[in-house]
Amino acid sequence: MFQKLLRDFAPQGLTVMGVNVREGTSEIREYARELSLTFPLVLDANGKIQVLYGVIGLPTTFLIGRDGMAVARAIGPRDWGGPQARALIQALLEERPPSRRAR
Repeated sequence: MFQKLLRDFAPQGLTVMGVNVREGTSEIREYARELSLTFPLVLDANGKIQVLYGVIGLPTTFLIGRDGMAVARAIGPRDWGGPQARALIQALLEERPPSRRAR
């Protein structure tokens, strides 16, 4: 589903990244190959990313705005391909990027 969202919204600037806290590198590579994933999958072997982002359940999904700030967090499975999620993603992608001066 995230791969499909990436295909649909990449031209508008969507980026997808997966962070894995359970499997090792070989399992992650196999998973990505089996699903033909093109987005980066990062291994969080020591749980540092999990702690920094306050992840308390898996899966946890973050939506990050163009300004780099998290605008939403969902704990547990969600229908990210459904109309409400797609509308939210579309709205975030329609935001103007922050000016370089504001960064």
